[in-house]
Amino acid sequence: MGAVLSFVILLFITNLFPESEVGKYQYFNAVLVIVGTLALLGLNVSFIQQIGRLKAAAQEEFVPKLYQYYFGILFISSLIIIGIYFLLEKTLLHQIIPPDEKLIFQQIALILFPYCLTVLNFQVLLGLNKLYLSEFFRNIFKFLVIFLAFLIIYIFNYHHHLIEAFIAANIFIAFISSVYVLISLKKDFALPKTTLKLPFSAKKIIGVSLPMTLSFISLLMMQNMDMLMLKIHEPYETLAYYGIAIKISMILTIIMTAVNQSTGPKIAEYFYKNQYLDLKNIVEKGLLLNNVLSLPVMLLVVIFPKTILGLFGGEYVNAVGALVILTVGQIINAFSGSTDLYLNMTGKQNYFQKIIFLALLLNIVLNYTLIPLYGMEGAAIATSTSLVFWNVLSVIHIKKKDNIWVVLTYGVIKKYLKKK
Repeated sequence: MGAVLSFVILLFITNLFPESEVGKYQYFNAVLVIVGTLALLGLNVSFIQQIGRLKAAAQEEFVPKLYQYYFGILFISSLIIIGIYFLLEKTLLHQIIPPDEKLIFQQIALILFPYCLTVLNFQVLLGLNKLYLSEFFRNIFKFLVIFLAFLIIYIFNYHHHLIEAFIAANIFIAFISSVYVLISLKKDFALPKTTLKLPFSAKKIIGVSLPMTLSFISLLMMQNMDMLMLKIHEPYETLAYYGIAIKISMILTIIMTAVNQSTGPKIAEYFYKNQYLDLKNIVEKGLLLNNVLSLPVMLLVVIFPKTILGLFGGEYVNAVGALVILTVGQIINAFSGSTDLYLNMTGKQNYFQKIIFLALLLNIVLNYTLIPLYGMEGAAIATSTSLVFWNVLSVIHIKKKDNIWVVLTYGVIKKYLKKK
């Protein structure tokens, strides 16, 4: 349902809003995701790992206090990043950033904390074993609210305010999701006492989260570097075409993300309880389900890219080559399994950070080299190549360390066909 709603939103804005506005919106999202990940400090991922640790130690009464810590750290980190930006804007960046981009960065500062809080809240609900509620917020409620915001500005003829509508929608989503998190914590746990102290400090939390932050910043920069570098060479209209190709390829990963959300907490719990047989089984089941559900859709995109892009408007078929290349990269990603999730949930976040940093360097070099030569297709090649690079290295490392294949093999398929 989340994939369908996301697809509907893309169809709506590309057919009814100016291409230049769609391009600005895509650029805004690319920068917001990177800055938001920096502000999150990996808290959204480490929360799942920390809850796994608390469950393994039978200390679940600390969960509300854990959320308080995370909320406070996130608020402070957001303020620091906003402060640094405005300080740089008045000094170094004043003469460098064009007026239209300056407005975009100011809008990002406005939405930064609500956006990050929303991401954290989705993960908190997941960590509380409220999978359906978490995925409802992540993939249905969020997209419905954003769609309604876009519909309102279209009805009232505010066609140049896509970003403002997105900001308003995210503030609302942050408020509602926070209310639900607090209700869930109050219902499932006693309210935290002021004297109750976590078995690990804020410094320890950041120590676990920071490598995850660096990894995810590198990962997201790798996913968005193409948009940032295309902006140097191409107008906003081209960003709109390429941005839709990226969005379609990312919509295809919603299924994989949903499966990963359900397996992530169990991976952390089984690993820290040393239940390696259960760990292997949950990884294999998630891997098989990912491929069964996502591969048929991905193959349809590869076979009929022009038809799919044509739904967004005649000019968007310019991104056919880029869409095919990006989707092929996602197919290999599906075969490779949730390597990033596994490494982060099992305490290997430092190694994952190194792999992603290498992949980011490769991505930058390829983008710098290929975009001037091949435009959108060059950007797509850079993104897909770096995606395959870090997946292959991760699969090899996990096999070497834990003797688990987080890749779809004939043996895994045969094993579960026999069970059926």
